[in-house]
Amino acid sequence: MNWREFKHETTLVKVDYIDSSALAVLFENSLRMGNESNNNVMVATVTPEVWMSDIAETILNNVSYVTKFPNFQTISYTNGDLFATTYQVDSATFNTIEELKSFIRQKGSMSVLVIYTILQHIDLRTLTPSWFIRYKEIIDPQTIRDKKIDYLTNGIDNN
Repeated sequence: MNWREFKHETTLVKVDYIDSSALAVLFENSLRMGNESNNNVMVATVTPEVWMSDIAETILNNVSYVTKFPNFQTISYTNGDLFATTYQVDSATFNTIEELKSFIRQKGSMSVLVIYTILQHIDLRTLTPSWFIRYKEIIDPQTIRDKKIDYLTNGIDNN
């Protein structure tokens, strides 16, 4: 890709304590996705207003980006050239919010973790909650190296 071909719409929002735009995008994605599939009377989707504050700290500490779309692209600059890489989010389901938080901490500890949406469902027959996340773990050797160095020198994980 050359500079003339470079046309990029921002689809990734950096997770940051100073600017909560990423949390706002995640909230909107989760709200929209919950409304789109909530026509089944067996399972109800819980609005993010109920649970977002319970998971916000985990997201701020462990997630690198929130994507606006389930397919997204990153652009990197190496040796004078632009490179585009396209990703598609994966999904996982959990029985408790603690399992979800543990998953986010584990995935975000040594990689770039990108989240598209998080949903909480309640099975109306059993009143059992479940959690659904759509995410992408980007494993970049340089990022992993930098995070390991930060962890070993500072004892903390800096996304």
